[in-house]
Amino acid sequence: MQNRLDSLRARLDTEATHINRNGKHCTLHVKYDQVDGLKFRKIYTEATSSINSGNTENAVTLLRSAFELWRGAPVEDVESAKLQTEALRWKELHLKAIETLIDLEYSLNRHRLLTADR
Repeated sequence: MQNRLDSLRARLDTEATHINRNGKHCTLHVKYDQVDGLKFRKIYTEATSSINSGNTENAVTLLRSAFELWRGAPVEDVESAKLQTEALRWKELHLKAIETLIDLEYSLNRHRLLTADR
């Protein structure tokens, strides 16, 4: 356990990150903007607001920037029923964002950008 904690600390900015150990459990305290999933959700919300205000181009830009944060399946290597349920929610949000981007690109008549054949 200590080796994994040390490895995690080495990967993270230790000044902005705190790992507390309480018996068998650890709690990771990070700033909101250090969590890609939370940033992804925030950007998706901003894109939705842009759509609602008629700013389709901005929504597309925001969604594309959100996808740059996505790095595979969330918590795929963690065996926890609770976390797997949460991971499913993240995957659903990701799919919803993909569908939204596709709809926006079609509405802008840029459907060719969405296919491999250009």
